[in-house]
Amino acid sequence: MKKTTFIAIMVALASIVSQSIHAQTVFPGKQTIDKTEYPGIVLGTNISEKLLDSYWETYLSRFGNVKGKKGNYTISKASIPSVSASPIQLTSQVLSEQKNQSKIFLALFADGNYVADYNDRTYKSAESILKGFSDYAALREEVRIADEAFVTSEKAYQKLIREIDDKNK
Repeated sequence: MKKTTFIAIMVALASIVSQSIHAQTVFPGKQTIDKTEYPGIVLGTNISEKLLDSYWETYLSRFGNVKGKKGNYTISKASIPSVSASPIQLTSQVLSEQKNQSKIFLALFADGNYVADYNDRTYKSAESILKGFSDYAALREEVRIADEAFVTSEKAYQKLIREIDDKNK
């Protein structure tokens, strides 16, 4: 009974804390990737670069065959119907400006133009991709934090059981 209550409290606390740390901002920007400057949009978040990089690569695989190295990803023929019916050249980069403050830059080349104009329908669609990713990453982060809380609680419980057993002997 005590174990279940303790674990429930830890999971609830981890959920509250994780909801408060996932800030997001989406804005237009430019980024130099492999000596080429790209116009696009940026997502700022409070998830560490290492975790964000992993989440982003997994998320991008929904749109096509992801190629790239740590932090830089491309999809030469991305399928994103909400942006364009034609294949899209997707270029992106995961960066960290400070500890636990990272950003994702996304450049989409669709129908002969880069998506970067606020008033364009494609901008809203590209923005929704980043916001969708933000929700996906926040959920993955909540699960990771809850799992860590559970493991910590389980270890504390096992230690308590050992101490009780030692006292009873």
